[in-house]
Parts: sequence; structure tokens; C-alpha cells
Amino acid sequence: MFSASNVTVHTSDNLVSSKRGHRNFVPNYQNRDSSSEIYALNVNNLWSTNTDSDLAEGSAFIRDSRQVRPFEAYMTIDSGGGTTRSISIFDDDDTTGIMNLPLACKNKDDVLRVYSLSGMLLKQGKDEKILNDLPNGVYVVNGKKIIK
Repeated sequence: MFSASNVTVHTSDNLVSSKRGHRNFVPNYQNRDSSSEIYALNVNNLWSTNTDSDLAEGSAFIRDSRQVRPFEAYMTIDSGGGTTRSISIFDDDDTTGIMNLPLACKNKDDVLRVYSLSGMLLKQGKDEKILNDLPNGVYVVNGKKIIK
């Protein structure tokens, strides 16, 4: 059991891992020593320093690289999956975009309202074309954040 001010986290008897192919994403609530079965995320934190210069920090799980601390997840590979030095968080496939996603949805009154992140109304109109001349950035359109 872990406890702190105003919170108690009870021991979980039934932790749920996520599996894709031969890879397992495992939640963790205890110290796990570095081992050839455990792939830890390559990050800098209070306990470890990312020394792998050919991979961007936080981009991969590295085998036998460091101890995994409580409340960090790690990855494993099934016995039939072979071994690899690292598991990319970006997977082996190319990243794909979401095509034909509408920029905004209209309110009940059929008007698009565009706000800045500070809540100032910037534009309103009946057509998504009002978004065209906005500079690239993050906006709130009818209650939903959009990135242009």
C-alpha cells in the first residue's frame, strides 16, 4: 500500500496490461530492477539519465537500461517475439494523418464561434471559411480545441 496526505492507493491484485502483437505494456507500482526482460522508457528524471544519444528522449523503451520506479509503466516482449534493443513508441509503421476531419462543428444556432485560448471571441460566422485567415495556432471553436 502507498499512502500520502489525503490519498491512499491500495495494492492492485489484478493489474491489466495492454498487448499488441508480441509487445506488452505493463503498469507498475513497485521498484523493478533493470533486466533483459524489462524495457524502460528512455527519459531523464530524478533517478536516471537518458544516455542513449541516438534516440530522442521519451521516444523508446530500452531493454535492460535502468530500474523502473513505482507509477512508471514498462514493456516486455513475449518469448516468441525475439529480442530487440528498443521498442519505439512510434511503432514500426509510418504515422498517418486523419483525413477529411471537419475543423469545427456548429452550435444549435448554426454559427461557428472562434475564441482564443484566453477566451476572447475572435470571429463568428456560418461557414468554416472564417478559419482560413487565422494564423496557425490553437483555438476554441464552439467549445472544442482545434489546431490550425
